[in-house]
Amino acid sequence: MQFNPNFEKTQAQFTAINSKAVEFAEDNAKAVFAHARDVLTAKTPESFWSLQQNFFKAQQDVATRQFEA
Repeated sequence: MQFNPNFEKTQAQFTAINSKAVEFAEDNAKAVFAHARDVLTAKTPESFWSLQQNFFKAQQDVATRQFEA
């Protein structure tokens, strides 16, 4: 069966987008688990909140870069 050339191009673009989405999800999951491990070692509420703030700031930066890609 012969497909329209635009179909194949669209299919390739969709595959590339899906690959990027999976890559981003894996990176974000790794960051969340690393953060959870760090939070469990927090000895004081201040260190807990500091870890939270740093994590959210880092994830905001990551999300910005991911949406630009």
